[in-house]
Amino acid sequence: MKKAGVVILYNPNIEEIRRNMGSYVEHLDKLYVVDNSNTSHKDSVVDLSTKIEYIPNLKNNGISNVLNNTAVRAIQEGYDILLTMDQDSFFSEQMIQKYVAFADTLDWSKISVIGITPTDYSSYKSPKENLESTLNSVQLLITSGSFLNLKLYNLVGGFDERLFIDWVDYDYCLKSILAGYSISLVSNIYLFHVGGTPQKFLGRRVALYSPERYYFIFRNHLYMWYKYFKHFPKLIIRNIFVTLVLSLLPNIILAQNKAKFFSTLGRSIKDIPKIFKSN
Repeated sequence: MKKAGVVILYNPNIEEIRRNMGSYVEHLDKLYVVDNSNTSHKDSVVDLSTKIEYIPNLKNNGISNVLNNTAVRAIQEGYDILLTMDQDSFFSEQMIQKYVAFADTLDWSKISVIGITPTDYSSYKSPKENLESTLNSVQLLITSGSFLNLKLYNLVGGFDERLFIDWVDYDYCLKSILAGYSISLVSNIYLFHVGGTPQKFLGRRVALYSPERYYFIFRNHLYMWYKYFKHFPKLIIRNIFVTLVLSLLPNIILAQNKAKFFSTLGRSIKDIPKIFKSN
């Protein structure tokens, strides 16, 4: 089974991205490195491996556009599955070996995506070695660390470029399920994620976002409600609740510029008709 991978760069920390890419590139047949930054990072990454193909977008085209273009390219070049990675994620040698070997054992005829459990590198505790991995049916997987079945890509319909960022991965998973294919989490394999400094709100760790990032988060959640509520009502309600109560509220309270934050939320609601018109 031929395996390609893709990682999207956006103003990366060079030392970290070299370490992260180095943890998995040699376990693939090719790694597409797509640079959405405003300046080129070619000289900082291409010497890592002859398997790297550097693609300089040199502008932020978002996640969905890059994933679509890369999937089409990988299909044309004869690859079977595509590992999708964030720039701030990496594997231990044991985990990537185990993951790739497990992927090779599967019957992919009805599997659209498999993924693994992300964990914060700073708080990771090593599990018992040699635990058996199994497939567990789920509805949602994140982009980073997932293997995409390229033979089903066109049947699923690709990634929704109206989303740009946020819910891009979840949308593809839900479309896959509606098309009759499975989404599966592989147990006992972990992906390391290097996050920023966590913030606490009422004793809970929360992620704080810029107003511009929250524009896409809020807008896309409303769009996904429209698109999938009739098919997955419990899932959509749960995710809206998590967004509004566990994410939006602390982001509003802890925002340094609350006026700008509320202005951005208003703009995201105002722009909803635009995303509907593009359907």
